[in-house]
Amino acid sequence: MTLYHGSDHIIDTPAYPGPCARRDFGPGFYTTESLDLAKEWTCGDNRDGVVNTYQWDPAGLQILDLRDSKYSILHWLAAVTRHRGCVQHGAVSEQGAAYLQRHYVLDLTPFDAIVGYSADDSTFSIARDFLNGSISLETLTQVMQYGKVQMVLKSKNALRDSALWRHYLRQRRPTIPSGRPGIKRGERCTTGLPKRPMSGCTAPT
Repeated sequence: MTLYHGSDHIIDTPAYPGPCARRDFGPGFYTTESLDLAKEWTCGDNRDGVVNTYQWDPAGLQILDLRDSKYSILHWLAAVTRHRGCVQHGAVSEQGAAYLQRHYVLDLTPFDAIVGYSADDSTFSIARDFLNGSISLETLTQVMQYGKVQMVLKSKNALRDSALWRHYLRQRRPTIPSGRPGIKRGERCTTGLPKRPMSGCTAPT
């Protein structure tokens, strides 16, 4: 399986991250099978970024896929509201989030990896509309089927065999370098960015 991780620097070998609770599914190394989504993660604050690419073997690992039919979108939303309180605003939303915590929150600790939708600006807006009572559960479920999917590696076992084999440079505002007429505007190119060890919790921004 090929996984991508957007960052501002090259990460040769992902390491088990330190505490970083305010992410969709809590602490972990956030990846995706979507190259386009990983590119989006690299572009925060108008900086250049790197899409780190890994070949990953999930054999023998405990993986929770929140898209599975035995779970509802409420299990995903319960996890997001637990770790990222910024989803809910106002009394009605707070009550809705509290209900989710009582009835739908899952214990993520037994799992090596979690698969679920990425909580970006658009999904935050949809989640708030649901918590405020503006849209129905059916509408929320239908809309989220088109959401972008991420995978967070949450254990040392999940990271044990990851190996980076390619990296790309992506610029938010690409320019044509002087003296290099063969490069087109916006074209990807490999980069010689310095390697730095990962510290703390690396995740999409």
